[in-house]
Amino acid sequence: MSRALMRSVPLAIVTGVLVMGAVAPAAASDLDEYLEMAEESSFAGRQATWSTLDGESAIGIVTVEHAGAMMMVEGAGGEAMIGGGRVFGDSGAVVIHGWSAADLSSRYSVATPESVERLGRDATLLTVLEGDEVRARFWLDDATSAPLGSEVYDGNGVLFRMSSMLDFDSNPTRVYSVLRDGGGDFDVALPSDRSSLPSVADGYECLDVYTGPGDAIQAFFTDGLFSFSVFEIEGHVDTDPFSAGTTVDINGSEYLRLLAPSEIWVVWRSGSMSYVLVGDLPPDHLAAVLDVLPRPDRAGLLQRLWNGLFG
Repeated sequence: MSRALMRSVPLAIVTGVLVMGAVAPAAASDLDEYLEMAEESSFAGRQATWSTLDGESAIGIVTVEHAGAMMMVEGAGGEAMIGGGRVFGDSGAVVIHGWSAADLSSRYSVATPESVERLGRDATLLTVLEGDEVRARFWLDDATSAPLGSEVYDGNGVLFRMSSMLDFDSNPTRVYSVLRDGGGDFDVALPSDRSSLPSVADGYECLDVYTGPGDAIQAFFTDGLFSFSVFEIEGHVDTDPFSAGTTVDINGSEYLRLLAPSEIWVVWRSGSMSYVLVGDLPPDHLAAVLDVLPRPDRAGLLQRLWNGLFG
């Protein structure tokens, strides 16, 4: 997903509709150019995405149409149109006004592109390195700049997520009709300076902060390749949408984590605030990021231990 798109996706809509990061053809000289050029690509088709972490797996298949800076995604979570600072779909509509540009982190480099074939089309394999280790691979359609597939690896070189187009059409049609219909009434996410989160979290820069529906604060972080949002919510957050999640220990603290095909969700509470993180970052990056964000309260764990000992 392009860097400008993910930040506009609210909690009620994002589940099941985030797709592989946008990339562009090998004519570009660096990864920033690949990312920017792909935002103008046009294509349609079905895409499968699979993630695995700590013995858990999640797989999803969505129908994607991309035209210019707009993307329409339809899957088990419903249908959404994303782009231009707005998102609208089955669960509502949100628009934001302006966002900051993101630069690619210096921790990444790009290996020499390779000419390959994918889905019977001429393509380019682009390998992104973090230090000496492979962090991601992207298969790029030479004719349209569209992403045909991707892989993301954890810090140990183990495959964490993969995406692939199952079929491909360079002529999207439905996205234009949906654009003509518009998205109806939109909630507005306005810039805010109320976030208590750090400006940088393990190489991820907090580019923009917004106030959204229900007075929640959304902070958008990116390192130019991966990105995530942290939602700060006063009081308790409804955990029903995360009922399939797993309680996990990360850096000695307890979190509720939900692995989805295209993203990771993490929920916790600290003091009077609840936090929800959602993003496409790999698991080792996630652990490093959580280590500098507000830490979860221990009260919940201690209360459960007390109840277990004394009923």
